[in-house]
Amino acid sequence: GNHAMVRPGELNLMTAGRGMSHSEVSTAATSVLHGAQLWLALPAGERFADPGFEHYAPPAVPGEGFELRVFLGSLGGSRSPVRTYSPVLGAELLLGAGATVRLALDRSF
Repeated sequence: GNHAMVRPGELNLMTAGRGMSHSEVSTAATSVLHGAQLWLALPAGERFADPGFEHYAPPAVPGEGFELRVFLGSLGGSRSPVRTYSPVLGAELLLGAGATVRLALDRSF
């Protein structure tokens, strides 16, 4: 029941749960793909959850010499509203030349 494009700087999260089928198709103009595809197993208590789909384009959070986007989880004071079934962090950190950034990270990751 969903049809969505995913572009650089955006997230499409599909939760298969009790069952979902999908396809992935590149446009005719696509010559290079920029992205990552991650597969995470649902915790045992959630493996038969309802299927779901979320699209999210996180805002860029500017800082001194950097720009941060948080797709999943939280980092640097920014939190994604996308539902996850286990703790996970998905973020993009763009650094300017010579920039130094210190971020508190969850040690359990």
